[in-house]
Amino acid sequence: MVLVDTAVAAEGLIDESQPGFDEAEGIETYAADMLHCMFLAAQGPFEPSSREFKDCSATLPSDTPAAFRKVWPQFFTAQYFADKVSLMSSVYTHRYDSADHNRLGAMPLVVLSAQSTAKTSTPAAARFSRSYQQLWIRMHEGLAHLSSRGIHRTIKGSGHHIQLDKPQEVIDAVDEVLRQVR
Repeated sequence: MVLVDTAVAAEGLIDESQPGFDEAEGIETYAADMLHCMFLAAQGPFEPSSREFKDCSATLPSDTPAAFRKVWPQFFTAQYFADKVSLMSSVYTHRYDSADHNRLGAMPLVVLSAQSTAKTSTPAAARFSRSYQQLWIRMHEGLAHLSSRGIHRTIKGSGHHIQLDKPQEVIDAVDEVLRQVR
């Protein structure tokens, strides 16, 4: 198993308990932003050069192959944004007390964490980000310890979308797990 900057059980509840969360994150706007993107996507596919597409999608690295760039907008459908709102809502309203405590035995496991590269807009957001990054790493280390063969890595120079920022790191982790299985 390879976990790529994954959420942890009750992540939202953990987030909200951090000092400065309310001032820093403004999470209440997230659902509204995603619903706005959902309504835009419901009107038809996004034009990749539009401001709306840039606001509603992740930025691809400059060296992304043209074939992938061509299909990228197709992923951002109304259903995608509706699912994202549902998922994020559950992160902030549900507690899964046992989900991150199941032992995985000797399952090959690599947990990848992004090195925080988020741009913050306020001093409160910067403080929260620094504090939360330390907690995020500890939570991912805990996930790696669920397997006796678990490994945790922080990927330098990567944001949350490690698969876009540093794809070779994800490929290497998958290869490593496959070698262990063989």
